Amino acid sequence: MIRRKKSKREIGDRGERWFGFHYDTERTIYGYVCCVYVKKGKLRKLSDKLKFESYHQWKQYIINKYKCFELDTLIEFSRYLNQRIRSVKPGYEFNSITAAVIMSWVVTKLMEDFIEVEMAVKSNIICSMVTVIVTAAIVWAIVNLWYKCFWNNNTEENFYKDYKEIIDEIIEERKKMKIL
Repeated sequence: MIRRKKSKREIGDRGERWFGFHYDTERTIYGYVCCVYVKKGKLRKLSDKLKFESYHQWKQYIINKYKCFELDTLIEFSRYLNQRIRSVKPGYEFNSITAAVIMSWVVTKLMEDFIEVEMAVKSNIICSMVTVIVTAAIVWAIVNLWYKCFWNNNTEENFYKDYKEIIDEIIEERKKMKIL
């Protein structure tokens, strides 16, 4: 028996199909412009023509890309970007709350273990110093990991906001041209 694949309706597919918005490519370009971390593999795939050094160059690229689109399509694209912004926020807020809870739990457990070791080995200063250093290293590593994963995650939201701002400028310009 042959099963048919269910067609997956994903918002990213809609962006590619209707507006020529390839998220991975556009996000890599934005990351390069803003000097944020971009994976080397993605950066290698990016042509030199798309490695912009300024916001103005990037903005001009977007304007040139979407200047041939109809006004109605641009308005729809702006709404699409709005939806993408809305879908980023809950995940970011959830991650921030979760990170705070987990970090406080980890620090509490480490301090409890530290106090137990301190009581058991009160006379051994070297063991106490090693415990303090190990505890500090673990806390530093966890904080560093959480920062990279969660707190530095607003680049995606900023990307959508900046892109939407440029599209909205194109829309306003088109509306002014229609009035004249």
